[in-house]
Amino acid sequence: MYIPRKTWGVYKDDRFSEKIQREDYDYWEREFLDHANAVTARDISENQGEYIFRCDFFELKELIDVKPEVGSTYIRSVCEPFDLEMELDLKKVENWLAHFGLYPYAHIHASGHLNYDEIRDVVQAVQPKTLIPVHTQHPEVFQNFHDNVILPKKGIEIPV
Repeated sequence: MYIPRKTWGVYKDDRFSEKIQREDYDYWEREFLDHANAVTARDISENQGEYIFRCDFFELKELIDVKPEVGSTYIRSVCEPFDLEMELDLKKVENWLAHFGLYPYAHIHASGHLNYDEIRDVVQAVQPKTLIPVHTQHPEVFQNFHDNVILPKKGIEIPV
């Protein structure tokens, strides 16, 4: 269980009292500090062969303290960018990774989401009697794929 450095950055620093070290964390976080499997960036940095360290876009700053060894591998598991904001975020990630010698990186991703054509193909292959779209922002689009589509409405039971 990874314990990130907080604003003061003094956890597990013996120059500070335990009270001061712990006060940097919210009350709910403090109960995790003493777990047997709790590790800090220093622990990971000093024993890199013992850990797989997970960090995403918002946690890349942790690499400053982890200091990845030369030859370390970064595996990026997110979808390809599909808008300008995601393209800009990808550039930021690549800059961080290049700075820490983790570029080029390995990219693997398996999305559970289908695009328009893939949904159409699945509906055609399965040929359901009734199609009830769920977990979608645009359930009405499914009417393009099937003649018997029931659009769920909150609080309304769907007959089986």
